[in-house]
Parts: sequence; structure tokens; C-alpha cells
Amino acid sequence: MSVIEKLKQLQADSQVFYFKLHNLHWNVKGMMFEPIHLKTEALYNEFAVIFDDIAERQLQLRSEPIVTMQEALKVSQIKEIEKSSFNASEVVQTLITDLDHFYTAFKQLSEASDNDSTTAAYADDKIAWLEKELWMLRSMME
Repeated sequence: MSVIEKLKQLQADSQVFYFKLHNLHWNVKGMMFEPIHLKTEALYNEFAVIFDDIAERQLQLRSEPIVTMQEALKVSQIKEIEKSSFNASEVVQTLITDLDHFYTAFKQLSEASDNDSTTAAYADDKIAWLEKELWMLRSMME
């Protein structure tokens, strides 16, 4: 998969994850509501920036980003959740699964970007951020 294809994949994944995070954010229940509510809000704010950054990087590389939700849903490997009530463990496990997907995808982007130092640096920055996020979430599940 080319750098452009990887960017498109990450953009679609980020856009779908952004909406999925809102569902988790609004519909978590139980004693851990507040910390999970705040964590999902921080994540959806970060992913709003990520999908914008990735779309703009595609334009910088003279490619067209995904511009419709229909296309994002078709391309995305992140899947929506139909239900609308979650306990804290369900949310944290969902976050771990999806962030692990992003970790792998950014690793692949970094490796594919050997002749594109700007994209590689961006991917490496996200890898470092995701390593910390995953460590904190996994610690919550112990």
C-alpha cells in the first residue's frame, strides 16, 4: 500500500472513530462515568485534529482526501457501534482495540514513508502518543 493509500485509510479510520468516540462519550454509564467521559472527549478532540492533519497532508502530496462520510465508512477499518449504553470496561476495551489499530497503522505509515520525512515524522509523533495512551488504558484494565 502506498503512502497516499495509507493516509486515506487513516483518514477514514479517524473520521469514523471520531463519531464512535462521541457515542462512547455520551452513553457510558456507572461509577466511572466522569473519567471515561473526560477521556473520550480528549480523544475525540485529538482525532478531530488527526483526520484534518491527514487530509491536509494528502493535499500537500497532491492527492485528494476523502470528503464524504459515505466514502469514509466504506474505506474505514474502524467499525461503528450500534448500541448506545456502555459500562466503563466496555469503553476502555473498545478504546484499547481501536487505538491499537491506529498504532499499527501509524507504524506502517512510518515504515512506508522512508522518502517522505514529513509524513514519517508525523506518524512517529502519533506512535509515541498512542504508546502512552495504550499504556494508560491497559493499566485501567488490570
